Amino acid sequence: MSIKKTLVRIFYFGYSSDKNNESKKLKYRNLEWCAIENYIKGDSFLDVGCGSGFHLDKVKKRFNNNCHGIDPMPGKIGVQMDSETNIIKGCAENIPFPDNTFDTVFSSHVFEHVDDIVKSGKEVNRVSNKDAVIIIGVPTSTMSWIYLFSSYLFTTHVKLAALLFGRILNLTKIKYWWEILIPISHTTECSPMWYDLKNYRIKKWEKIMSELFHVEEIIYPCLHSFPEFRQILPTMKLTKLGSSVFFVCKPKKQIK
Repeated sequence: MSIKKTLVRIFYFGYSSDKNNESKKLKYRNLEWCAIENYIKGDSFLDVGCGSGFHLDKVKKRFNNNCHGIDPMPGKIGVQMDSETNIIKGCAENIPFPDNTFDTVFSSHVFEHVDDIVKSGKEVNRVSNKDAVIIIGVPTSTMSWIYLFSSYLFTTHVKLAALLFGRILNLTKIKYWWEILIPISHTTECSPMWYDLKNYRIKKWEKIMSELFHVEEIIYPCLHSFPEFRQILPTMKLTKLGSSVFFVCKPKKQIK
């Protein structure tokens, strides 16, 4: 290995390779799937924000359901899958299906990104039949803390170099100088990570989901590190703590 390649590897020591990153995301999504699969019911399944169709593929193979997925950028985000299910362009605020269509409506790591969470909740309720199961997964502030510490450990020197010597070293320029001290939010690129630490608290998510749906159960699939970086803790299954939280709900047809 050349000296240049060795120095590059040392410089980016904290980052996962693309292959390793994809492998870890697949592991985490499989753990989430194992935690929620037994709650899926009926013959029709909708994944709101399905990305590449990971959960559609899982549901189709296990239950052989009539599966549909919507995403603003179908196939572009998430664990890469060769899904043969129906994926169309759409968003949570305007789901392109008739009322009372689905027995299970599922959404994973989407509601933190929607433009209007109340409208998204109304749409999920609208396309759910009266006895449907609604499963909504979102990241927690625990995940944000892990991301924050990982960023400090593994990316501070890269951001500082990008700010001072970006052109010389051919590094991607950071948008804001404060990124060196505070990483950018997972939700919005114009806000610091403090936004996530505040808004991803489980109690806050529980309040929001209770206003949108009838929450019946709360599930913590696992605690894990952020896949883009080296692991700072082992993956663990805990009962009251997780990097994501899933709410198993019944529809609430009337939302103010």
